[in-house]
Amino acid sequence: MAPSSDGLQRLHLPLAVLQQSRTAGLADLRVFNAAGESLPLALVVARPESALRTSTLPLFAWPVPAAATAAKTAALQVQVDAAGAVVRVNGTLADGKPASRPTREWLIDASARGDDERLAAVTLQWDHGAASVATGATLEGSDDLSHWQPLARDTLVEFTTAPGTPAVLRNRLSLDGPRAPKYLRLRVDESVPLRAVQAEWRGSAQTPLDRAPVSFMRSSNDAEASWQLDLQAPIALQRLRVDLPQPNSVVLLSVEQRNEGDAHWRGLGTHTLYRLTRGGQELTSPPITMAAPAARHWRLRLEAKSPSLNSSALSAELQWPQAWAVFAARSPAPLSLAIGRERAVAAALPLATLLPGYREGDEAKLPEATLGALAAQTPAARGLVERLRDAPPEERRRWLLWGLLALAVVGLAWMARALMKDLATAKPGAPQ
Repeated sequence: MAPSSDGLQRLHLPLAVLQQSRTAGLADLRVFNAAGESLPLALVVARPESALRTSTLPLFAWPVPAAATAAKTAALQVQVDAAGAVVRVNGTLADGKPASRPTREWLIDASARGDDERLAAVTLQWDHGAASVATGATLEGSDDLSHWQPLARDTLVEFTTAPGTPAVLRNRLSLDGPRAPKYLRLRVDESVPLRAVQAEWRGSAQTPLDRAPVSFMRSSNDAEASWQLDLQAPIALQRLRVDLPQPNSVVLLSVEQRNEGDAHWRGLGTHTLYRLTRGGQELTSPPITMAAPAARHWRLRLEAKSPSLNSSALSAELQWPQAWAVFAARSPAPLSLAIGRERAVAAALPLATLLPGYREGDEAKLPEATLGALAAQTPAARGLVERLRDAPPEERRRWLLWGLLALAVVGLAWMARALMKDLATAKPGAPQ
């Protein structure tokens, strides 16, 4: 394993590593340095996270007349294109003279958003002059430029120690709404030389997944048509894509799992899979989405009412949440990863213990170590002390009970021998 120079690092655990584990929850995974010392580590399984995207939004000044009267009112014209994007904002007075008061109101075009995105925050950028800034700001939203709803209210602050060098800057407005309006209106209490607006977009939550191609082999033991896969270790699959071998096929397959080779199969649902040609294009069924516990053995079983499927193997793609190890890289190098010890006791620390001041997502900012080729090794014979140290609590209790039983047998033998001596002493001349 090739680490970087940083003290805290992360290591991606591919399928080849996961398949070597012999304990639940990767309890047998260790990282050692060249001196054979076990290094502090934490295990991380990918969680759903929202994709973050930033973009600069088009900004238009929204002129306001210095004094509006019944005869002179502001005429605001907003021109948009077919997609709803703002093309031009032209605000003039009825007498044709432009507004003379400094602008404190802007129209912001937020129409270029994704269908599954929501607006998380906007960051305002203005020219940093010699004067400090402290003013209230209100952000409103609308989809039709007529009806506006309040979105956020906060105070913009900038304190400078030297011209153009802000010492304190607060220029971000956070939003908690479930969706993003097409248009925003920003109002400030005091004039600010605003020059740009940066938007932060949050997409729908996605779990980072690893993937690998596999083949389900047809079983000759089952009375009904089925295909099985042994992953060598329990893995919690989230998606499964099955490639039907023949075009223009529609079948009903049940997905099943079990951990032990002789246990009963547990059903996870029946799914319709297809591979059809239509209009010169091939259409295939989307991946099967699952929320199932980890399991080693998986089976695809053809339903009785399904059309037949004659194939000795079914090609598929597995997808499961990414797994990472975060560890403290203590010299001497090189470092090595070990996994596969039977009945190992978990040694992983909580992530918040290993990373001081931990905040969610900090592990993704750590430098990544590189994993070399895996090599099988024959473990050295362990003594009684090592076996007891690595044994799980159940096995330790079993050893304790056997030890107590052995001591009891020794005690009974000693008592029987003492009794025999006493009997021999009480009867002189008796055979010894």
